[in-house]
Amino acid sequence: MSRLLHVFRSCSGGGTFASRGISSSPATENKWVRRDQLRRQCVAEHQQERLALKAITKNKLLPEIVQRKAAADLAQQPRDAGISRVRKRCVVTGRALGVLTDFRLARMKFRKLADFGMLSGVSRSSW
Repeated sequence: MSRLLHVFRSCSGGGTFASRGISSSPATENKWVRRDQLRRQCVAEHQQERLALKAITKNKLLPEIVQRKAAADLAQQPRDAGISRVRKRCVVTGRALGVLTDFRLARMKFRKLADFGMLSGVSRSSW
């Protein structure tokens, strides 16, 4: 079983991509975009539990046994449940490098859309 399928089943209980609300836009044809979307779903599903377990683990007022149990429970969660596994990507192309955070676009797509005036508030610089 591929890692992608394993993560998908462990975090969402199985099903197809369409049943989980993942559209089939041009960017989602890329396997890296699909993987990142699944990671985002996994993070969202486990966020509250991870936050509580981390707080228990770091609380020095609690008994050490409780802290260790919380740390063990945290280690049992899927690896993709951590926010650090999520990667920012271009919403149009799925490119991971050169993404402008404010617009969520790769630098090439940003330049092309800005040249044609398709981004509001963005204009070519002239001096």
